[in-house]
Amino acid sequence: VLVAETVHHFYPKLIELHNYSAANAFAQKMYNWTTLNKKAMMRLRIPMSQADMEDVCNCVPMALEKLLITLYRKVNDDKVRMDSGPKRGPDSRGQAPPSSAVPHRKPPFSSHPVPDGYHAFAHAESLLQPAVAGGNDGVYRDTPSS
Repeated sequence: VLVAETVHHFYPKLIELHNYSAANAFAQKMYNWTTLNKKAMMRLRIPMSQADMEDVCNCVPMALEKLLITLYRKVNDDKVRMDSGPKRGPDSRGQAPPSSAVPHRKPPFSSHPVPDGYHAFAHAESLLQPAVAGGNDGVYRDTPSS
């Protein structure tokens, strides 16, 4: 439910929060994650595999953190893309385009700022580096192996 609320915060048109209920049972957790995957994650091009969803439901260490880091990067990339998009200014004759020529589209995500300095994300990313970079044995550890 919390990840659905987070996605809804940045992409309000993708999520209908009434579809997700608080759950302790594995079956209900899987239903929530399957719904989230079908309705939002696929559209955001962050699909989750069945194994990923099961790992999150079973509280496998670093399973949720991997997803949150991916989501964090997606939100930042979309924000940068929207902020650096083509600016509509004066045309070659020095005249601004008529207001009817400027499309009025809402961005796919809300304009809420993404806070800088997420220490938890930086810590989680540092823990994921060996597995992401293909180093070691791909096992996530809180402390370096000796």
